[in-house]
Amino acid sequence: MARLVYKPGFDKRLREIQGPRTLDAFARDSSVAASQMSRYGDPDGPRPRRGTLARIANAAYENPVNAEWLATGEGPMRGSRIPILDPILGRSTAGHQAAEPVASAQQVSLEIAGLRLTVIVEPVK
Repeated sequence: MARLVYKPGFDKRLREIQGPRTLDAFARDSSVAASQMSRYGDPDGPRPRRGTLARIANAAYENPVNAEWLATGEGPMRGSRIPILDPILGRSTAGHQAAEPVASAQQVSLEIAGLRLTVIVEPVK
């Protein structure tokens, strides 16, 4: 796996996705210790590993952000995470045509920012 390279401005992007939440609330939503999240917000501080970066990106205020954008500032801020799941969930966003909702359980694997996510999608009864 390629080494994750952070680019200047990570601290600003981190504050942007924190939204109006307190640092403690943002850290809790990200499953990161508040003291560590504070260090990540320092321009000269340490940077999170891939798994932690993914948790922080998924805990962004309002909607998850693209982890690559969070680390580098490049690419779209909001990635294709939700449109990828839309056909499975049976709804459409961002102009994607949704499929019919699933009738039986399905296993779905996605690879996002170098991380593999496998979920079981089941119909609501």
